[in-house]
Amino acid sequence: MAQLLLLTAVIATFVLWLSTKARTALRRRLPRLLGYTGLGLFALLVATGRLHWIFGLILGAALLGRRLLVKVNNPAKGARPQTEGHCYLQAKNLAITIDPHSGCIDGTILDGRLQGRRLSGFALSELRVLHNSYLALDEEAAALLAAYLDQAHMGWRTNGAGQSAENPSYGPGGGRALSDSQAYAMLGLANGADRAQIVAAHRRLIQRLHPDRGGSGYLAARLNAAKAQLLRTQRPST
Repeated sequence: MAQLLLLTAVIATFVLWLSTKARTALRRRLPRLLGYTGLGLFALLVATGRLHWIFGLILGAALLGRRLLVKVNNPAKGARPQTEGHCYLQAKNLAITIDPHSGCIDGTILDGRLQGRRLSGFALSELRVLHNSYLALDEEAAALLAAYLDQAHMGWRTNGAGQSAENPSYGPGGGRALSDSQAYAMLGLANGADRAQIVAAHRRLIQRLHPDRGGSGYLAARLNAAKAQLLRTQRPST
């Protein structure tokens, strides 16, 4: 008992000694570390005969089932994590979906150790760190994340530190060129939608996402670019 208390005191001292950033990183990894530690102790008990092997099979089946559920619920890298009828825009590291009826934005991380996690599952402090990293690695993802933050955490820019809340600079088109397929997805339309559907979808979305209505300038620019891209390939209706 005394040894356990001593070990707990040493661990607590070590955690308090860490910087705030290191403590945040440790807190994120703690569930996984505890899981691996528990799995190791369980395997040791089974190997030494202190626990029946059947319990090891049960634990293995439970862990495998959990992993399969995670894979089913989290989209794979490069997949299109789009809810039916929702609008979709993807950067290298992040994809966002927009509910065309409410204008609500959410997103899915596509790369790195956070792959598959939804933006709505992060605290604001974590999203700030993520935004700062995207500013250096993927400016388009930073712009998408900023659009989400503008809606989900109003005032995050003024509460931030310096330039960490700045948007990347894009031209009138709002970023890289869209393919026809990407433009249709941005407007929440099936490929091949006609001119009237394109105009109606753009009008509905721009009413919800225009910066004059508290929306995102970046997303408004992308919507305008998607509409222009598709209308160039459409014949006027007669």
